[in-house]
Amino acid sequence: MEFVKISYVLNGHCKFFLNGKTYDLEQGDLVIVPPNLKQAFFCNADDDIVVNIIMRRSSFEDAFSPLLMEQNDISNFFLRMLYRREFSQLVLVHCDNDKEIEHIIFGLYMESQASMHGSQIILNSYVLLLFGQIIRNHADDATILEGNIDEQPVSNIIQYIRVNRKDVNLESLAQHFNLSEGYISRFIKRETGYSFSQLLRDIKMREAAKLLISTKMSIEEIIDKVGYTDVSHFYKNFKKIFGVTPAEYRQKGVGH
Repeated sequence: MEFVKISYVLNGHCKFFLNGKTYDLEQGDLVIVPPNLKQAFFCNADDDIVVNIIMRRSSFEDAFSPLLMEQNDISNFFLRMLYRREFSQLVLVHCDNDKEIEHIIFGLYMESQASMHGSQIILNSYVLLLFGQIIRNHADDATILEGNIDEQPVSNIIQYIRVNRKDVNLESLAQHFNLSEGYISRFIKRETGYSFSQLLRDIKMREAAKLLISTKMSIEEIIDKVGYTDVSHFYKNFKKIFGVTPAEYRQKGVGH
């Protein structure tokens, strides 16, 4: 099982180590670390406090769905983390002692330690609040660390598929990026672990999930909006990904 780590400097200072580099963090700084990325924190004084929250990647993905249409560096970071098979970036946000962020972090921490009925729903809600608060108030205070040259092309391809999900196909995608169908198909598979059709299906399903929770659109309207013409195929794919029907997903207010 893969996990995402959220680390928040609650008090004092600490050092953050990543691939031989050292970063000095201070109170209010927040780091979001994707699965399997080696890093470490070091606090020197007794009153240096870092809160670490460990979340299943699946919970992180469920909470992220409503932000798919955002257009900024932070949401693109989450998008790449969601779809890339191997991902070596993390995001550092200077929150400047934002009390709302601190409140959300406390809520996240408490729910991550709980095993009560409804904890997963509340946990997902806190994650979404955290994303929203960061994007609204701290987008300019975020730094993406440990990037590589392939990240941006992958982001561009995924973004194009998202925007054009109703009518995009492999041929039109290849033409847009002036690449052969074979090359772009292999590139998508190598970088995300998905085939083009699987990636398109996943993007459509996550958009449908977002609309089910955030709008009062009928299921039929949502099916049309995300680009499906075969209703039974939509229902089959939705249940395969989320484990419930669209109506059950809307009623519960949360994914699997």
